[in-house]
Amino acid sequence: MIFGTSKTTISFFQKSFGQRFPFNKVDHVFVPDYKFNAMENVGCITYNDMKYVGQKELSKPLLTLFSVVIQHELCHMWYGNLVTMQWWNDLWLNEAFASTMMYKCCSEGGLQIDEYKDEAWIHMNSMKRWGLSEDLVSTTHFIQADCPNTDTADSIVDGITYGKGSSVLKQLIFLIDWETFCAGLRIYFKKHKWGNTKLDDFIRCM
Repeated sequence: MIFGTSKTTISFFQKSFGQRFPFNKVDHVFVPDYKFNAMENVGCITYNDMKYVGQKELSKPLLTLFSVVIQHELCHMWYGNLVTMQWWNDLWLNEAFASTMMYKCCSEGGLQIDEYKDEAWIHMNSMKRWGLSEDLVSTTHFIQADCPNTDTADSIVDGITYGKGSSVLKQLIFLIDWETFCAGLRIYFKKHKWGNTKLDDFIRCM
């Protein structure tokens, strides 16, 4: 599953972003007692081992989740590593972009993804509900949050950054259409690869 999903996903992102996979390899490493669900590193994705390999049998919903998590972290090889946000106030764009792209890629299907594609947007609706529920409480914040320091950045790894942010990007794609969105991405990655960007740079390319 991991290799089939990776191959299909990398091919989809290369076509959509107009940039080849930026690195020479991609390893998938399962880490004991890992703090995060998963994390992209340059050429290496690390996963919480108990989340995905600590069970005798994975249910289809969990397999679907694992598939889109792989796609999310692969997307960060471009949006996060090839081009990196200048500061934490644009964390939402980094994570919302990868979240939107993982569901878009999954919904297109392909090798070892076809069986999950019909559930892709159902999963995204769950993420959207996560964002809406956190938007109703006193700790809500703007999608582009004010982050004076890294401690503040830790506090906005939440449903607004991921769920509400990805809903905004999905709506942008709906408004300007997928091909126009990809055309903007190709400009963005060509112009800013190996550099740092702000939200204004992304919007300008769109």
